[in-house]
Amino acid sequence: MDWIRILLSRCSAFLHRRRLDEDLDGELRAHIDFAIEENLKSGMPEEQARTAALRAFGGVTQIKETYRLQRGLPFLESIWRDGKFVLRQLRKSPGFAAAVILTLGLGIGANIAVYSLVDAVLLRPLQLKNEKGLVQVFEERPAIGLTKDTPAPANYLDWKRRNHVFSDMAALDGDIFTITGNGRPEEVEVAGITSNLLPLLGTQPFLGRNFTAEEDKPGSAVVLISAGMWQQRYGSDPNVVGRTIHLNGLAYRILGVMPFGFTFPDRSELWVPLSLSTADQLERDSHFLQVYGLLRPGVTIQSARREMSDISLLLQHDYPATNRGLSTSIIPLREQLLGGSRLAIFVLASGVVVLLLITCANVAGLMIARAANRQREAAVRVALGATRLGLLRQGLTECLVLSIGGSGLGVLFALASMPVMRHFVPETIAAWAHPELNWTVLLFTVVVTVTAALGFALFGQSAAATRPQEALSQGSRGSTDTRQKLRSTLVTGEIALTTILLTSTGLLGGSFWKLAHADLGFNPDSVLTLRTELPVSAQTRYREFAARVSFYQRVLDRVEHLPGVIAAGYTTFLPFTNPGGSTTVVIQGAPSLPIGKVNDVEMRVVTPDYFRALEVPLVRGRTFVEVDGENKTPLVVINQRMAQQYWPNDEAIGRQFRFDDPGTPWMTVVGVVGDVHQANVETPSRAEMYFSYDQALSIPGYFKPRDLAVRVAGEPVSYTNAVEHAIWSVDPDQPVSEVQSMRHLVDTRMVNYVLEAKLFTFFSIAALLLSALGIYGLMSYSVTRRTQEIGIRMALGEQREQVLTSFIAAGFRLLLLGLVLGAVGSVVATRLLRSMLYGISGIGWAVGALPLLVLAISVALAAYLPARKAASIDPMQALRSE
Repeated sequence: MDWIRILLSRCSAFLHRRRLDEDLDGELRAHIDFAIEENLKSGMPEEQARTAALRAFGGVTQIKETYRLQRGLPFLESIWRDGKFVLRQLRKSPGFAAAVILTLGLGIGANIAVYSLVDAVLLRPLQLKNEKGLVQVFEERPAIGLTKDTPAPANYLDWKRRNHVFSDMAALDGDIFTITGNGRPEEVEVAGITSNLLPLLGTQPFLGRNFTAEEDKPGSAVVLISAGMWQQRYGSDPNVVGRTIHLNGLAYRILGVMPFGFTFPDRSELWVPLSLSTADQLERDSHFLQVYGLLRPGVTIQSARREMSDISLLLQHDYPATNRGLSTSIIPLREQLLGGSRLAIFVLASGVVVLLLITCANVAGLMIARAANRQREAAVRVALGATRLGLLRQGLTECLVLSIGGSGLGVLFALASMPVMRHFVPETIAAWAHPELNWTVLLFTVVVTVTAALGFALFGQSAAATRPQEALSQGSRGSTDTRQKLRSTLVTGEIALTTILLTSTGLLGGSFWKLAHADLGFNPDSVLTLRTELPVSAQTRYREFAARVSFYQRVLDRVEHLPGVIAAGYTTFLPFTNPGGSTTVVIQGAPSLPIGKVNDVEMRVVTPDYFRALEVPLVRGRTFVEVDGENKTPLVVINQRMAQQYWPNDEAIGRQFRFDDPGTPWMTVVGVVGDVHQANVETPSRAEMYFSYDQALSIPGYFKPRDLAVRVAGEPVSYTNAVEHAIWSVDPDQPVSEVQSMRHLVDTRMVNYVLEAKLFTFFSIAALLLSALGIYGLMSYSVTRRTQEIGIRMALGEQREQVLTSFIAAGFRLLLLGLVLGAVGSVVATRLLRSMLYGISGIGWAVGALPLLVLAISVALAAYLPARKAASIDPMQALRSE
């Protein structure tokens, strides 16, 4: 155990080194004084006695160093000394230190912020134990372009019985329930789930228990609540299990509380048994389930897709009337939850890495210039006995200090940008995916810091390897030329990377402008929207169709008579809230469709003034009127896409079609309205039909209206209280939710586009400034190093204009080379961004190349300023300078 004693002794000596140095100085002085005294006694003069004593004793400094090496921790002591030396040097160059730290803070801070997002969304495991094997299974009809459709219950049950690739399959269906009692009525999102869904996901209630298979049957009234509801509505009562909660007029018994952050799927707060009835279990023409599977150990996605494809073919053969052309698709659950956000985050991460590379190239250029300016100093120190390893260590220490300073500033920058990063988290995992500075992000910061320090040391400390005689000799140009070429290479790389960022920003900016100015098919301005979901269970007042119609009529009558209200109308789903349901139809007089082809049309139920409330244009015919409810023939309004698709050469008004079910009546087209973007701005409108709310009883799968749109003459939100009181005057127990303006609803769906455009613009501006500074620094460095050469050339007759032109030309050579390299990278970037661009086609390159003009102007200015300085050099002063 001697090594422990030695280590402790050395640590103690390191901590008390000042006292030990003082003791050593006293002891050495005592020895020298004793030798001087002995020499004086022998008759030597005082000066000769001192000289003889020192000569006999040896080098005092060397003895001190030898003693320090034996007693303490030499490595730490050398780092300590190097650190103090570096801080003294940086205090002498505050501008250089500030430039490096600010530049690094920008690049590293942006990377920390984006990495925290990547860690939260892409790297961190989901709040589900079985995440790796979880998939979501969809139905597809490729013939009509229908992908990722919700499966029908009977198909789901057949998949579950016939497959051999899943250890289990489960399903759910979303809904909205009204909570009454214990306060104001409240609407919450509910998931009806099969009893095996939670075990399949790998999660269980942390209070109470899950449903049993016996409870997953019609008539069951049990519920699981979210941890958030447990806290807010029940005050975190540990005895909440067994209590009663009233949902849609029914008393449900609380069985358990789900873990914190669990809101699967989306924003669910309650979970009830799916309870498929016998009729539901036989249903193949109504598609409303979300189906999930857990792969067996060793089963791959590809093999699962093959088997499910085979099962789909068997179902097509067994049930041709409903399953004709119907196939399946299987998507890993994380991929499905992320949706298009995965690509957006990847692109964002790529952009910020490019910014970091530009940052590092700029700082490396600064370090090269600093090393060149200190070249003679380093050569003198080498000549006086300093080791090259010691100089390299000091250089590394300096780079490490600067990198730590930049990283510290970057952490502060990242903390300030966390609220922005949270906007990029997909809503489907927002409950548990929170960008934050955790140990993974901090480890990433440490890696970036150390890597940057090592890179800067390699680039900037080449002066330590300079031979003293070369550095001290006049006119030595070899190392200078090498550094000049290296800095030129770095600046060219900066310009190339900046070109990629600027091009990408131009494309994203052009795409965002197109999205912001796209024709939505309706006018979202001056419209207040809200939701009134009517419960239709057997115990509620709205179980009868007539009661629901009466509610809508009375609410609309009161709302439309409010001062300032122009029009009001109900719809099943407002645009941008839900793409809506679809069904297949048969066109009267049209030839039979080939196998695998169907007429698939989206559908919505509306009140008469809905189109006027959203200002959806009437193209031909008319919209609904109140007396249409008395008409026994179902009437329908269709959009332009449906009219062009099924009656391209004829008038659609008066045409008839029916649902793809022989027992349904023929419906008559009375009007054609404009196409509305229902899902989002990017998704084109599909064939769509609208039914009147008071005739919808005869429509299979009737969707009761729930969303109210009110066009007003002023600020929409200011009408909220008046509209709510109008609704409560009809039914004081009716919950009102999702109150917002239509413009806010639309803008919310586009917030990611706005953030992406703003962040890329920020990255591009930062990259542009760094590239301009890189060119400016390179030209300034070149002027400084070539002062004598310029003086000689001008003394021999070269004109100032020629000097100016030569330096500007050098800058533009770097610009052109960087642009060529950047253009190649821009082609790759454009392909990567293709799925994120909207409306950018023929003019894409013009839009993307427009910012490059700004880059050219910036580089020209950055090259002109040092060139003008070179052209103004006095030849006589230049010849006298070193």
